[in-house]
Amino acid sequence: MSTGQLSGHVSTAAVNPPPEVEPQHQQALASGGPVRSIDELYRSIQQEIQFYKREHEAIRADLSQLIQSNRVECTLGELLAGKDGDGEGVEDEEGGGKDQEYFKRISNEVINNLRNQLEIVWEEKNTLESLWKSSQKTIQILELEIGEYRRQLKQPKSLQDLRQHYTAALELLQQNLLALRTKLVQRTEENKRLQASGAVDQDRLRTLERDFSALQTEHQQLQSTVEEFRSKESKLSTDLETTMKEKAELEALLDQANALARKHMARENQALAKVQEALQIADTAIDEKNTLVVREKDVREECNFLASTIGQVMEEAAHKVELEMNSLRMGYEGRITGLEKQLEQAGEALEQQTQKTRQAEGRAATLEDKFKALIVTNQNLDADLHAASKLIIEMELKLEAFQKTMAKEREISKTSQVREHELKQLLATAEQLKDRWKSEMVTLTDGLQRKLAALRRENCMLKAENNQLKDQLLRVADPAVAENQNRDRDLQQ
Repeated sequence: MSTGQLSGHVSTAAVNPPPEVEPQHQQALASGGPVRSIDELYRSIQQEIQFYKREHEAIRADLSQLIQSNRVECTLGELLAGKDGDGEGVEDEEGGGKDQEYFKRISNEVINNLRNQLEIVWEEKNTLESLWKSSQKTIQILELEIGEYRRQLKQPKSLQDLRQHYTAALELLQQNLLALRTKLVQRTEENKRLQASGAVDQDRLRTLERDFSALQTEHQQLQSTVEEFRSKESKLSTDLETTMKEKAELEALLDQANALARKHMARENQALAKVQEALQIADTAIDEKNTLVVREKDVREECNFLASTIGQVMEEAAHKVELEMNSLRMGYEGRITGLEKQLEQAGEALEQQTQKTRQAEGRAATLEDKFKALIVTNQNLDADLHAASKLIIEMELKLEAFQKTMAKEREISKTSQVREHELKQLLATAEQLKDRWKSEMVTLTDGLQRKLAALRRENCMLKAENNQLKDQLLRVADPAVAENQNRDRDLQQ
């Protein structure tokens, strides 16, 4: 296949153009809403894309056939060159390499030429498509003009008929204008409705933004409260650690106090034993004293008895006995005073020990109260920590739900923006159609005025020619009547 065949195929493809989009789009705009028009436009664009794909595949097939034909021609040329070179013989390998390089260069040039030709073909295709579209428009315009001329030729060429035809055309144009105005009113109402819905969406978006800001402030406040709870939690944890340390210390002190109390109780028991022993000793001493008093009485009685019988010897013996009794009395009295002092010391030690035990019991009671208070505060801190964790979880869930609602609102705002953009595009297309309709109306009225002026001139020319023919006929028939009519015509003029 040659480039001429390829260009011919492209020209035939240009003769069969893709389906037009603009009439379908206008019909969709006239019949339905913006969504239906967009669907129709999308379908038409898809049809056009499929058409161009088919055309592209056909061009590629033609191009592959062209490349194959060029390859066949190149192989034939190589074979012919090989046959011509058989007489001379292939002796030099460098010459073969040069031929190969030359073939590559030629093939690259051929490929580049084919690419350039393909670009030229695409440009021709585009130009032919544009020419086809313009020719179709001109053909439609010419068909309309031919129909108008035929209708004018069929109708009688009177000025009244032209006026009636012009008034009918104007009425038709007015009807079209009214229809377009109704469509424009409908479009404006739809645009107003869309603008109202857009305003409602904007108000809703503003309210949502306000809610979002309020929720942000609430979230910040909750974050601050969470931070406060966390600081309180850390402080309470440190307090708990200190209280646990104090608890351990107090338990150690309580153990020490219990040990001291045990020691004091043991000492108290020992002191009580010593006191009992001292009391027993005092009782024995009192018994001995009583026995000594009884013995003294006996000795005195004996001495008195012996005094009567024994004189001086008995006095000496009595003196010795008194000395012994005094020494014994002094010894027993010193023992008794020592035992009494030991008893007093034991009583004082017992009182001190009882005071120490009472103090230890008071400290133990205070430590137990502190320990109970620490347990209560620990339970309260655990409850506060549990409530704070619940509150944090609830806040996180609220924040997640709020983020989801904000994402949905962003999607809604995006869709509203897309709808607003579509509405603006529809308004722009409506303005373009309105301007186009105005320009078409202006061109149509100008054309009708030009045609009416041309028809008037033609009518005047035909009237003048008709009058000339009538004058000629009258001159031929009756010259006197023709002169009178010419005079009357001149007078009327």
